[in-house]
Amino acid sequence: MQESSTSTWRALSDESARAIERSGPAVVAVHGRGRIPSSGVHWRPGIVVTADHALEREDEITLTFSDGRTGSAVLAGRDPGTDLAILKLQDATLPLAETGDISTLKVGHAVLAMGRTSEGGSR
Repeated sequence: MQESSTSTWRALSDESARAIERSGPAVVAVHGRGRIPSSGVHWRPGIVVTADHALEREDEITLTFSDGRTGSAVLAGRDPGTDLAILKLQDATLPLAETGDISTLKVGHAVLAMGRTSEGGSR
């Protein structure tokens, strides 16, 4: 690889690592189905967004936060057509996800997907 290519990849890698450090605390594990949790994002104060298909039950939903703490949530709404569900946090605080200016996004831009394990670790 040429020197400029190496530095470009290094810069991309460094920026990805910084994005994960900033965003990771807002990603939660959602325990709303059998054994395997799904992930959600603390989008607005007290509001977690997750996938609708991740919720097999509508009660006794537990969240695992990045520091390993757990909390409860209640289903506030769901839309199977868009596969989105909204959860309301119960007595828990955690950082909000950073959101960018969607008007700057273009087809072909890279995305970074994050998830949270039931033990609180990222994946």
